[in-house]
Amino acid sequence: MLARLSAARAALFFALATVVLTWPMALRPDELYGSRQDLYLGLWNLWWVGEWVANPGAELFHTDLLLFPFGTGLEVQPLSLFQTVLAAPLTHALGPLVAYNLLALAAFWFAGWMTFVWVRAWTGDELGACVAGVVFAFSPYHFTYLPELNLLPVGMIPLYLWLALRLQRAPSWRRALLAGAALAAVGLCDWYYGLATGLVALVLSARRAFARARAGGTRRPAQLSWIEAIHWGTCALLLLPVVLRMAPGFLGREFVPGAEREGMAFVMPSFKGTSYTLWIHCYAGVFALVLGALGCLSFRRALPALVLGALSFLFSMGPSLAVGDTEIPLPFALLEGVPLLGNARYPDRFFVLTQLALSLLASLGAGRLASWSAARWKPGLLVHAGCALLLLFEYAPGGLSSAHLPAALVPAKGEGAEGAVFHVPTRIRSRDGEQMWLQLGHGRPIAGGYLTRRDEELVRRVSADRDLGVLLGSAPRALPDALGKNLRERGFAYVSVRKGPLQPGHSMVARTLAGSFRFGGAGYLEQRLFPGYQDPREIAVEAEAWIRSLTAVLGPPERETGEEALFLLGRD
Repeated sequence: MLARLSAARAALFFALATVVLTWPMALRPDELYGSRQDLYLGLWNLWWVGEWVANPGAELFHTDLLLFPFGTGLEVQPLSLFQTVLAAPLTHALGPLVAYNLLALAAFWFAGWMTFVWVRAWTGDELGACVAGVVFAFSPYHFTYLPELNLLPVGMIPLYLWLALRLQRAPSWRRALLAGAALAAVGLCDWYYGLATGLVALVLSARRAFARARAGGTRRPAQLSWIEAIHWGTCALLLLPVVLRMAPGFLGREFVPGAEREGMAFVMPSFKGTSYTLWIHCYAGVFALVLGALGCLSFRRALPALVLGALSFLFSMGPSLAVGDTEIPLPFALLEGVPLLGNARYPDRFFVLTQLALSLLASLGAGRLASWSAARWKPGLLVHAGCALLLLFEYAPGGLSSAHLPAALVPAKGEGAEGAVFHVPTRIRSRDGEQMWLQLGHGRPIAGGYLTRRDEELVRRVSADRDLGVLLGSAPRALPDALGKNLRERGFAYVSVRKGPLQPGHSMVARTLAGSFRFGGAGYLEQRLFPGYQDPREIAVEAEAWIRSLTAVLGPPERETGEEALFLLGRD
């Protein structure tokens, strides 16, 4: 870092920091850095949207490749159209796995750089803005969402805030157009981020109107109204086609309930090497919190960030807070009565604004430290550099684990028998993301598929089906003698039984997690990246029981390895 940190130098700094903190992803972008179902879903979404871009006449929000033979709508799936459409040429050229990892690298870099640009414009402190970029881009919040494509591009939020700040200082129709397009892009990345940023945008719009009313100025009120209309009109024009197409997937539908509305929890045993276990709403970094507290001493400058951080933190805690036997309603509960917004299930995602507010406060705190130091014994440059390095050390996961998945036995589409694949057991959620990953290899329709929201009616329909229902669940059921004939008539060619979870823990490189994750957070990060959906020993016992039951009615497997048994349905 130099005394004057230009945008280009900051971009280079965050590029280098991204390579180091996500190592070895930049060196080996063709490997998996997690085994969450959401990671497999993101890879499938990249492929699906890439195919749609290549064939724009196809249906984007419906597929017969999942939940075959019924098919399913994709309105409720996080297709993340902003990044998946832009990445379509990359996906076609390099494949969805490489494209995903390159998008992840870009997300960390862009988040740091855009936060730098926004905070520099806000405070005028270039070195403090660099500290802010570190706090936001490399926070534990960002790392723990590494397996979720829709939640990675957090840098779009400071991009919008920077453009909104430019619009406030010098209103023009061009700046209004850019700000509105950026706000729409946030929503097209993830609708939770779009909702959170949209609420901030409403406040900023009201603030602009109030400030201009007080200051007067040369522009007529009608001109200013047109500028706001361009801002919001651009956003609506870009979002409405997608929102209107997605709305039928939410309105009037009942989804299988989950426990996601409880807010974010971060469990850190042996916190920082101590004997204590802390349950923290979300870990933001000890040193970042110290810098943020120092930044609060400049109260007037810190007030906007304090308000943003406090309100977003309350939203992220969920619909209510239990104090003894008393339930205290929180702001998130206000969304329940709003059409579409009432389907929000993950309040923890509002924490992204809390982390962003903390980054601004940390930059003020670093600037305050630098001023104190420069007046006494050390130049402020060294203080800012020291703050950035300490933050990077605390946030560094040390070295991401990568994995190689075993090859599947299902022949690629166009080879072997023609038809779909039934992967046993199919549960319509918990392990069906693995099938979507395997589908990228063989290209055939599958009976399962990971649905982020399970439509109760569709689940009942599949479960009640006379041919498919007997193959659902974990325990083998009594199988009819005509199962093979019935499945062939339904369009299936193969039944596959995996003998273990498609989680590559056995073939992963050694995990070397450092920094904050070494001291208490390692278990949390590993659970986020490589969760244990099921005990492999239980799956092995379950798989052998399925193989015996299927062999009794279908004959022996056509092919079998230590990881999979593949039954062909085309035999008499």
